[in-house]
Amino acid sequence: QAFRVEGYATRVEKIPVLPEIARRFEFDNYYRVESEPFGSDYPVVVSARTVPAGWDERETLRERVSCSAVFLKAAADDGGRPPLVFASDRIAWHPEAPSDTPRIEPDHLLLTRHGFDANRLRDLDGRDALPLTSADTECFYQLLAAVARIDVAAMKPLARPFALGELLNKPGEQHGRCFHVHGRARRVTKVVLNDPEIKDRFGISHYYQLDVMVPLGDSEVRLASAKGDKSGPVFNIAFPVICCVLDVPERLKQLGERGEMNEDMTFDAFNVRLWSYQSPFLDQFEREQAERAAAAPVGGSAAAGDGGKAAAGGSSAGPQESGRTPRRRQPSPLFIARSAVFAPVTAPTDHGLGSMIAWVLLGALAVVGGLMWHSNRGERIARQRLRGKSASSDRAPWTAPERPSFADNTPSTPTDSIGDASGSSGRDSAGRTEKESGAAGDGSA
Repeated sequence: QAFRVEGYATRVEKIPVLPEIARRFEFDNYYRVESEPFGSDYPVVVSARTVPAGWDERETLRERVSCSAVFLKAAADDGGRPPLVFASDRIAWHPEAPSDTPRIEPDHLLLTRHGFDANRLRDLDGRDALPLTSADTECFYQLLAAVARIDVAAMKPLARPFALGELLNKPGEQHGRCFHVHGRARRVTKVVLNDPEIKDRFGISHYYQLDVMVPLGDSEVRLASAKGDKSGPVFNIAFPVICCVLDVPERLKQLGERGEMNEDMTFDAFNVRLWSYQSPFLDQFEREQAERAAAAPVGGSAAAGDGGKAAAGGSSAGPQESGRTPRRRQPSPLFIARSAVFAPVTAPTDHGLGSMIAWVLLGALAVVGGLMWHSNRGERIARQRLRGKSASSDRAPWTAPERPSFADNTPSTPTDSIGDASGSSGRDSAGRTEKESGAAGDGSA
């Protein structure tokens, strides 16, 4: 029989298994976790596959933990109360104080007080700028469930000013951090969860995805294949972020249904990680780059501008010449919030971008390899004019992102959508998620 076990872990021991067992079950050790459970005088021993890193090496330990575990037996004991023995796949960690190793901040503690497993943040390490997969599912829904239990007023003192520079340049340090975000909502999507296990475990039936454009002020964000590459597209007015919200104002729902989405919003939200999605805007940019490169004289770069190097190397023209759709992916911070409210966007700042140079590697699936920022307003105005935009325009190129999915391209893995690129009702690739949405006009700003 399965039980929910909560208490304080007091000792962890790493137990190796026999070679023949390791070969059969494909693991070579497990952990024996001794704990003092809440509401019971009987000690508890949990055999688990996973515990927070380094716990088996600590001489003293008293950390708040929980797990779903199967009861095995009451162990033999020479005196006193016999330990109750359980088996579990993973021990969840709910720290009660900040720490440096691993890094636990006050906003992380707010999440863990409401049921979030802080060790799930380690699952995000090394995954920034990659598409969402099934490896992100548990962390995402745990964050969503924890935020649902948190009073909005408790988040306000912890919410830091939105800092796009930190989120793009040092994304691994921002997992689970709370930010105050101002931006222009361009689209809202209601996501209804059909998976009974997800609904029962987390008590959530739906949420809303907000596609938001955050103003950049005088800063620019350039998507590049390498540091110093100037051939990539430039965001010089606003940058896209995605926020999954448990509830939105009724007026926003109505505007979304009418396709009239261009509203100034504000919200306090926890950052999940930097993710990437297929963007029609970037696909179109790559097609145009490939066409210019193909039209350029051999050995020349005048027609392609900075993209002349790509024409010689073939990195931009290759997908077009082979008949494949360009696969440049859009990086974007992914947030989770309790609610969002209407509020005028204040005067835009540089969000910590300034004139600094940084880059974000997007992995083997992406062409985009980095990000470069410039704060020269004269250059920004010149670029706007070259693109046929008014320098005083407050709107930026925008297209609805693809529906982020937890699929990992394996048929056996179920998926749940975090949105919908089309803005129409339907289901995800596994047929498990329905939604109602309002498209942002024609999908362009």
